[in-house]
Amino acid sequence: LGIESTGSIEEIRGKLFTYYDIKPDLENKPAENTRSIIIKSARELNYLNEISINQDYVILKGEVLLEMIDPDNNTSHKIKADKIVFNQTEKTISAYGNIEYEIIREENNEYFHGESLVFEIETWEGIFFEGVSENSRTIEYEELSSTEEVPFFFSGDYIYRSSADQIILNKGSITSSKNIEPYYRIDADKIWVLNPGEWAIKNAVLYVGRIPVFYFPFFFLQIGRAHV
Repeated sequence: LGIESTGSIEEIRGKLFTYYDIKPDLENKPAENTRSIIIKSARELNYLNEISINQDYVILKGEVLLEMIDPDNNTSHKIKADKIVFNQTEKTISAYGNIEYEIIREENNEYFHGESLVFEIETWEGIFFEGVSENSRTIEYEELSSTEEVPFFFSGDYIYRSSADQIILNKGSITSSKNIEPYYRIDADKIWVLNPGEWAIKNAVLYVGRIPVFYFPFFFLQIGRAHV
């Protein structure tokens, strides 16, 4: 359409309204809670205005700890990294080096580790490069009539996390073993972790120790139902 594509989602939406001569109904729009970004610690902070591309940056370096509070979803996001770049114009955050990312919710917490990441703070969509995600799952033991919370580790060349908490791993691996060389793992070209109790894998191999024992061209699991 020839519209400048820079700016936040709200700014781009406003440009589209102007282009199509649409007047949004702002009176009935519900009030939005304000998201907060708190710099807990950083050894160095710089502001940068890149006039050539009309971008404003905040650059944090050295033992950076950032906390973001989302009152709409009652969650908080904590990031530790060697370096964090906050693009105030695009509303994105990029982090580099020794990253620890924690999502804190009322029902459970989610952890990511990796070397670099970038995500959109208005939707919480993000991509982790060379990352590991840790997420607890409830395992049911029918013979014992009991359940147990078991931490599962998802790793991949890159991990994409959507705004709906769905996770996609490229060249991924799944295990619940905490050892450096896990007792078992599933390696796959692609892994989808969808809704609770729902996931899929493509071109996957089950390893016990270092031995490959089973190949899955495609597998989809839904609690109470499985498809191979």
